Amino acid sequence: MKILVTNYFLKNFTGSEINTLQICTALKELGFDADAATFFFDEPLKSKFLDRNIKVKNLLHDDFELEEYDIFWTHHTHTINHIIFHKKPESTKIIYSCLGPFSSLAVPPYYHNELNCILSNSKGNTQVLRKEGISIEKIKYFPNFSPEYYFSQPRTHFSKILTRIAVISNHPPQELDQFSLLAKDSGHVVEFIGLDNNHVYVDPNIIKKFDLIISIGKTVQYCFSLKVPIYCYDHFGGPGFITPDNIHFEEFYNFSGRATNRVLSGYELFDDIFSNFAGAVNHLDFLFDYSKENFLLEKNIQELFGDISLSKNLNISEIRENYALTERHHNDFLRMLQIQLAQENQLTLKRNTGNLVSSIDSSQFELEQEVLSYSLSRSWRMTRPFRKILKLIKKVKRA
Repeated sequence: MKILVTNYFLKNFTGSEINTLQICTALKELGFDADAATFFFDEPLKSKFLDRNIKVKNLLHDDFELEEYDIFWTHHTHTINHIIFHKKPESTKIIYSCLGPFSSLAVPPYYHNELNCILSNSKGNTQVLRKEGISIEKIKYFPNFSPEYYFSQPRTHFSKILTRIAVISNHPPQELDQFSLLAKDSGHVVEFIGLDNNHVYVDPNIIKKFDLIISIGKTVQYCFSLKVPIYCYDHFGGPGFITPDNIHFEEFYNFSGRATNRVLSGYELFDDIFSNFAGAVNHLDFLFDYSKENFLLEKNIQELFGDISLSKNLNISEIRENYALTERHHNDFLRMLQIQLAQENQLTLKRNTGNLVSSIDSSQFELEQEVLSYSLSRSWRMTRPFRKILKLIKKVKRA
């Protein structure tokens, strides 16, 4: 069986990009043939795909033998639109993975109920998807995960004395900066890992260097599977240490920190972490076992494919015919994307010639994509006349 996994961009160490890498790797280890496809393929993530012998195709420029793929596993609406309305396969199975309810890039396509399956990475996300009209029969819970090789190397020696701490975040709040100063003044080591700090690919070797990780999202599952204490906290706040008492509630919201609406000062974080660290170590075996039952990537893929094997191939021509308006939207998106690509090529040329020192980081890049998505949305188009009127009024006032 051959699978194509698509993601809008594959260039930085962000959630959907790492998911794509790990899913392709797991599929190959399970005996499947897996490729990836994207609009943007670049370093630093590019070398990780090459090291694993995973082929990555450019959705805009590369030729595809679409009929050789049995399943398309897609992230981001624009990639699935491009496959269906531009590459035009005739018959296949399609999984759409919705990686969260807040990003416009992750919103399912209009033809969601025509697809074989919609994956939801949290039960909170599932609630939103149902409110947005997606049939519950189409939704399958597929949580953030740890690959098997994480579970194969858990920490075996535990210290209840907290010395080395890592904050893994692309958006650490001010109170974590304050906490780090307090901890350092007390003789502890605190390192920040993320876009604005030490931007590296987080793997077991990095996580196991520390006595405690402070983070949210998929890093939580990583820590469970490696038996490394995790303090769930970031820019939304968070519950702190995950325990048998709060794990189900926090899992509902993808360990995002949103569930509790609990925001602490740097001083309060310091007191909470150092007062409760020893107790958190006692829960590591429970968290490992719970994670292996629920968050093991290879196990969840096998269960998913067991369900998908029972479903029929889609008639893609029928989807194109019934949702023809989506093709017009996508053509407009492609026009704007080509403009963006031309601008990025100019920036790259300037950087390579030494005329531009700074680079666009992943968070800014993702924001640009979200703005692009909003500009293609139905509401944006409907309100276009009103925006023109507002611009006219501003011009009159300036005159």
